[in-house]
Amino acid sequence: MIRIYLNDWFYNMCVVGLCRVLEYAKANINRNIKLNYYDDYIEFDERYLDDIPKAYFEYFYTEFEKINSNSSETEFLEWFKEDLRQNFIGQASFNNSSAKTYSISECENYFKRDFVEPLKDLLFNTKNSNQNLSVQKSLKKRRKTTKNGFATTPCVFCGEVSSGDTFEETKFVPLAVSSKGAENFFWNGQSNLPICKKCVFLFMFAPAGVSEITYVRYIRQDKDKFKKEEEKYKVFVNLEASVEELLNVNNSIKNRSEEALSVTDKFEDSIFRLLALDLIKYLKTKALWSFENILLIEFNAIYSERGTVGKKKSKINYLSFPKHVAKLLISKEGKNLTKIQNAEFRNNLVNAILKNENLEKFIFSEIYRILYSSFYKEAYSIYLSVRIKCLLEYYKELIKKQMLKGDEKMVIDKLEVLFKSGRKVAEYYIEKEQENKLPALVYRLLNAAKVGDFNTVFDAIIRVFMNTEMQIPHEFISLVRPQGASDFRDVIDPSSITQAFVAGILYEMNKEKGSSTKQDKNESVEEEVENA
Repeated sequence: MIRIYLNDWFYNMCVVGLCRVLEYAKANINRNIKLNYYDDYIEFDERYLDDIPKAYFEYFYTEFEKINSNSSETEFLEWFKEDLRQNFIGQASFNNSSAKTYSISECENYFKRDFVEPLKDLLFNTKNSNQNLSVQKSLKKRRKTTKNGFATTPCVFCGEVSSGDTFEETKFVPLAVSSKGAENFFWNGQSNLPICKKCVFLFMFAPAGVSEITYVRYIRQDKDKFKKEEEKYKVFVNLEASVEELLNVNNSIKNRSEEALSVTDKFEDSIFRLLALDLIKYLKTKALWSFENILLIEFNAIYSERGTVGKKKSKINYLSFPKHVAKLLISKEGKNLTKIQNAEFRNNLVNAILKNENLEKFIFSEIYRILYSSFYKEAYSIYLSVRIKCLLEYYKELIKKQMLKGDEKMVIDKLEVLFKSGRKVAEYYIEKEQENKLPALVYRLLNAAKVGDFNTVFDAIIRVFMNTEMQIPHEFISLVRPQGASDFRDVIDPSSITQAFVAGILYEMNKEKGSSTKQDKNESVEEEVENA
């Protein structure tokens, strides 16, 4: 029996890929295959290794046909080898130039010769020798001397006897480097990272363990001009769970990304959208600390062939859930992220939240975009983003025990007053047929708030309320109140006060433009949030 344990995220990604290929082989090639799932390892009989080469290429051919129907074998191999070369193994194995003209059957033979047969030989020799080192022992204790007097070196991943192979970029481009040419990248110059034949075999399943997302971003070049950029990422979710749970979560993400591609051709959303319905639902049945053990990995790479112009360039984004972020996501308010209409804005917010970055610049940028384009129908998304920003700060302070549990309702109520004040002011100007003054007012408030001049913001708001003959809500006093004078000073900061007020103004300006369909949608969203 072959037993493979879970390890770090890269190793687990390969385990998930192997499981997917074996499940495909069981369904389409050999129904007798039995793959056993346990808490921290998988197990299957070694006699099924002979079915894997065929299943390996058929699995990827099936994946290719999902996005390219009626494709030829040649087109598939070009796509598959290019993906392997760029993101996974560079020019190694059947992806090198000598195998450029290979058919699928020839690639299967190559895979069997290079990866399956060496593993079968290792398993045979292990059964007939005393070199089988326990996975449970420490690396130091695994160093043994055989009867012939040769020291055996443990694999750096699983601890079994290494086979002379090393972990370098021919095994996984984004993480590894060419050990011979980059010794300064290693601690004390120890560039040798020995691995065993089982790991060499396993690493070939990394491409099957990921999902793919194409992010579409619009970069502003001028006031009204945007440049469209597309970037593909491989995505994997690692969490402390059983193998079956890990596989199910990643299968769910893969299925959702494929659904999005089938509808829109491009996936214009963040990874959170994929996780929101499944991962959050799964984790609600677990303890809160489970969130902190989730690691979201996005990566891509550009690998240039030797002798060509260019170089290797890899990107790996590690996204996690700090405790205050976890509290927000499992709360009712966490659903507001999925209600933000502009995909680019939502992407920026979610990525900033997961990277623990400040949301301020993204909110200001989105308000300016709405003003430039007069796209006021998305103003409610600004208000939702301000609520999310303030509640994140609240949960952070709650963990430090500087806020009381249950005060989140007070935070929401205060923001609601600010938002509705903006709406009332806009309603007054619209009724008086002075709506042309509103954009100038918003610009004045934003420009002063962005540079931290909240005295000017407060002065402008006082003048507005005097003109409208309305009573100014006491929530605006925090704009000029000294530090520490309010319990909400650190949670609802002056910028958030300004942004919530401005969002209300823009929201009401959309009504004036007569966008009934979107307006009805916004109204229903507002009611849903208030009743949540």
